Amino acid sequence: MGIPKINDLFDLKEFKHSKIFDGLEYPWDVLKPHLKSEYIRKVFNPNCMAISRDGGLVTKTTVIWENEVFKEGFEIKRGSAAKGELLVTKRGEILKGASVIFAGAFVVGNEIEIGEGCLIEEGAYVIGPTILGDQTEVRQGGYVRGEVITGKNCVVGHTTEIKSSIMINDSKAPHFAYIGDSVIGNRVNLGAGTKVSNPVNISQAPVIDISKVCTEVGFVNSTGYFPFSSP
Repeated sequence: MGIPKINDLFDLKEFKHSKIFDGLEYPWDVLKPHLKSEYIRKVFNPNCMAISRDGGLVTKTTVIWENEVFKEGFEIKRGSAAKGELLVTKRGEILKGASVIFAGAFVVGNEIEIGEGCLIEEGAYVIGPTILGDQTEVRQGGYVRGEVITGKNCVVGHTTEIKSSIMINDSKAPHFAYIGDSVIGNRVNLGAGTKVSNPVNISQAPVIDISKVCTEVGFVNSTGYFPFSSP
């Protein structure tokens, strides 16, 4: 079979940012330094500028809906954004697709796109450049460190940290996880305490067992990409 390629591992048909993989052959190629930040800055629509903040700390609960920003006069029924349970109404009208950023969250800088139906809870910390896909949920204590892209219906959970990574649609890291320099595929659910990152603490090439064919793969660290050849 040889080294697994992008389409062998990921279903990108409904992933809004599938173009980040264009021209790449192997899934780890997308982890090359600066590739994600350059892509984000090229395509994103930052929409957090009107959020009331003091040094990044959100001082007033804010609703973003169809390019409008509301800081009062709405009602919020809390629920899981990733399951479509978050509900915002204003004067009895349901604001379909409204996103909620609660006071007490940190939204640092303006290089952040917040998709429709997102929830950023109190105590969450989000840094750009970042794209939060539709119905992404960043729970209390979640830390989004930048160069992050999430697909739709994703969860960055309680005390979960993610940096320089991609979560494809319907992926969840609900609690106590670390995701660094990684790609999380469709419908992945990381158990509590899961660590997914790029430290190299081994003396030989990593091996992936796919369809009973063991294949050496490359790895990425902060200084660049180091490919290994297929056996």
